[in-house]
Amino acid sequence: WAIALISLRFFGIPTHQGAICLGVIFSIGSLAISFFFLYKTFQKRVFILPVILIPNLGYRDFSTSGLEFPLTFLLLSIFFYNVIGKEIHNKLSAFSILALLYLTRPEFGLFLIYYGFIYCAKATKERDKKSIFQICAPILLLAGGYHLFRFLYYGDIFPNTYYAKSGGDSNYLQGLKYLSHTIRYSPLVAPFFLLFLLSIHRILKNESALGKYILRDFLAFIVLIFYIVRVGGDFMAFRLLLPSIAIFAMIVQFYLNKWWSLKNFSDNKTIALNSFLLVLSLYTMFYSRKIPIIEDFIVNERLIFTRELNQGFSSRFKEIRYPWYLEGLKVRDLASCLKYENFVITNSIGNAKCATGLGLGYYSVAAGTDVVLIDELGLTDKYIAKQKRLENFRPGHERVVGLDYLVERGTLFCSLNNAEYDDVMKTRFGVIINLSPEFLFRLGKSEYLKRIGKLKELFLKTRYANDEKGKEIHRWLLRLEERYKMKIIDLPDSVPKEFENFEKCW
Repeated sequence: WAIALISLRFFGIPTHQGAICLGVIFSIGSLAISFFFLYKTFQKRVFILPVILIPNLGYRDFSTSGLEFPLTFLLLSIFFYNVIGKEIHNKLSAFSILALLYLTRPEFGLFLIYYGFIYCAKATKERDKKSIFQICAPILLLAGGYHLFRFLYYGDIFPNTYYAKSGGDSNYLQGLKYLSHTIRYSPLVAPFFLLFLLSIHRILKNESALGKYILRDFLAFIVLIFYIVRVGGDFMAFRLLLPSIAIFAMIVQFYLNKWWSLKNFSDNKTIALNSFLLVLSLYTMFYSRKIPIIEDFIVNERLIFTRELNQGFSSRFKEIRYPWYLEGLKVRDLASCLKYENFVITNSIGNAKCATGLGLGYYSVAAGTDVVLIDELGLTDKYIAKQKRLENFRPGHERVVGLDYLVERGTLFCSLNNAEYDDVMKTRFGVIINLSPEFLFRLGKSEYLKRIGKLKELFLKTRYANDEKGKEIHRWLLRLEERYKMKIIDLPDSVPKEFENFEKCW
């Protein structure tokens, strides 16, 4: 998905509009594959997949969200409609698709292991070296190549998001809440699941050979669900379970059509059933129960981020001037103006109070690639991602970062939790905690002299402080001195001429 978005930029297509259009194209393409498969496979067709998916708000939202679900859905459609109800004959093609799925959504590494084990074991038993090669080659080339790149470039075979999300930990209770939330607000999933179970006996009675394929693919679906539950689901409603819902819809559509074919109903009954399903789909889309904005740490993301923007259908294709995005643009302009090489900021608001109310997404995208943003949740920082998780909080938001680490990284702005220091070093971008003269000079002549004079007074005032508040801020001042190898008392009393014009940047 990242490669697809980069390709859009290569051809001059804006990412925001391009990602939405690409999502719609892939989603429609997936539905088209479903229709084509039904027409090719069954004489009388019952269109169940769109009836399950289209009333689902998560499906509609994430088809146009700019995230990777539409590509995942497309790859899943290509895979399942080539293997459902039969053996995997073209193993090179099937496992190439699974490897691409893994690069699009990492949890599909489970499918690589699951289907790979089944068919490698079978090929080994039959001494079929060609099949073993066709299974292993795409896995080693695509999945293995990805991990080799990660290790050589990042020094780790797994992404920060893996460690930030769970790092091998489990949170079954929150995961079960996430599963329950998804089922309760997916209007037709439960009824079709029951109908699927009721039809299995009839199908197996007439076509017993299908049993092993039903078991094979349904177990893959269960393994995926189990993993999502184990890691605690997600804070975004539906997101992690949408691929599972799509898989479920494909399996149910195939086997219920098998059941319908066995019943040998007339064309008129088939048309009547499809008409009923269409009406049911439209009704549930407009009249199903409302999804809460927040429930059990699960959030309706689109509603939260657009509720005060008066956004209509057409305006979704415009760049959203969200408050975080506007703040990020200001930081980008500051970095561009100051031309300071190591421009490091953070969105930390937990233990360290640095950028209250600014999330990673809009903020860092607007700030641009010249700004290094240390994400408190660990998405951009391996050290933070591997810290111990907080208990009972939003999945994926269970990390915090201490001020010590931010100082060590050279963060420019953060509160020292001391009113006097914060007042002296406060700017509209945050409280300066970077005491490198190279950076401080960029305040400009008058601002530098005014602030440094007061900073030296604070240092001398707290040097022999008796109260805890004074001792604490002096410890931090000494820590800053150690980090920047510069005595506060020895900070220059003048600004080199080449730095005087930087005052306008602020």
